[in-house]
Amino acid sequence: MWNRPGFEEELHAPCLAVPVCSDSIGAIAILFGPHENGNDIDQDECDMLSGLVTRAAAGYERVAFVRLSNGVTVVRASIAALRAATRRGAT
Repeated sequence: MWNRPGFEEELHAPCLAVPVCSDSIGAIAILFGPHENGNDIDQDECDMLSGLVTRAAAGYERVAFVRLSNGVTVVRASIAALRAATRRGAT
């Protein structure tokens, strides 16, 4: 475990958690950050956090799309290899 002076006190400090959600893939992550308490969040901070989680959700969606696309490419290559092997076996 990583340890440094003051680390123990920081573990007990108040923390703000903001969910990152996407309409297409649901709950994705939670962003955590230190905060005095949950009652001192002003409108500017709410707006900034809203924009941040929207961009974070878009980033997660992009990663999911790329991984899915890569998986489709692998499956298509496997199917093509199986078809080629079947044709060679038939001749």
